Amino acid sequence: MTRIIRMIALLLIALLAGGVAAQDAADNYYLLQFETPAELVEYFRLDSGAGPIVVAHRGGGTFDGFPELAVESFENALRYGPAIIEVDVRLTADNQMVLMHDETIDRTTTGSGNVGDFTLAELRELRLVNNDGEVTPYRIPTLEEALAWAKDRAVVWLDIKNATPEQILEAVNAQDAGNRVVIAAYTPEAIDFYFTNAPEYLYTTPFNAVEDVQRVIDMGADMGHMIGLGGWDTPNLDIVNALAEQNVRTLVSMDRETDPAVLAGDLGVEVYQNIVDQGVMVLNTDNYPIVAEALGLGE
Repeated sequence: MTRIIRMIALLLIALLAGGVAAQDAADNYYLLQFETPAELVEYFRLDSGAGPIVVAHRGGGTFDGFPELAVESFENALRYGPAIIEVDVRLTADNQMVLMHDETIDRTTTGSGNVGDFTLAELRELRLVNNDGEVTPYRIPTLEEALAWAKDRAVVWLDIKNATPEQILEAVNAQDAGNRVVIAAYTPEAIDFYFTNAPEYLYTTPFNAVEDVQRVIDMGADMGHMIGLGGWDTPNLDIVNALAEQNVRTLVSMDRETDPAVLAGDLGVEVYQNIVDQGVMVLNTDNYPIVAEALGLGE
């Protein structure tokens, strides 16, 4: 059973599949905590009773003036609901794992060049820039720092850009963080490695056709430890239903078309509930505060 350490008042979702979402009334944070990887895995099962789960794309650095993939952005996202924090992992020149979506640092920092051309110490000298081009006081975090921050706070969704499965698993194991991570596995080799070496953890991989369900099973994946990546904006209901037959949730990302249309007023916020009503029970969004309110995550 999950322990709530920082909670002062108001349980939001009690003992859902062994996990607890709660609000820290003093700091207005919504916390999502699991004691074991098994509790996290069960929470993400389609029949867990957890309701729709919402992922804060790029760590929640797309609103309130915060930059992408800053620890401070993660913290801010938790003020709106029990967010799953999506992060992108890249390697530095000295083989350290940092959080950066783009191959270059030009768009999101005060520097310029490829991430892999800088050491960690050099990247630490930079400041993160938000989506309005404003320089913030925040620095590029490491994967190690993100995992440490997430303890007793949130679940971190690891989108791996160029780190190896061996490096990711070493970092997760070093902090005993299997109770707070979802790990992306994009290749047959990665799926085989993870399910051979850490079958107790929770993973995600793309499903582009119904036939991919059996293909992933044949790779050695345990579908009980899997979340399906179902593309962008418009769900393929054949895939959603095929995964549902395995008791697996499908994630659909809203950031390409749906999120911008909602911000522009071309779509109403009810579009997010409509997606959920089609069976998509994990949404990845740039509009986390809007989606959290639309789906009642903070109620």
